[in-house]
Amino acid sequence: SSVEDLTKADVLARMQREIPGTGPDSGLMIQSTKMMSAYGLDAAGYVLEPGPHARWIDHYERATREGRWFVMPLWK
Repeated sequence: SSVEDLTKADVLARMQREIPGTGPDSGLMIQSTKMMSAYGLDAAGYVLEPGPHARWIDHYERATREGRWFVMPLWK
């Protein structure tokens, strides 16, 4: 229910730690990189990977369809 929960042992056990993102210079990725560090997600083994927008959308669609737990960087 919170960003802090992503580092809890029971959540880490179920979570895919690869986080596909958008272009490396996008505002979304810049802010997501800051969050990774601020909340200790990088230390917990999460990896934010820039890539094409289509991959970012595909990640969401597949994970949702398969019922997997995942992190999705979004704009606010």
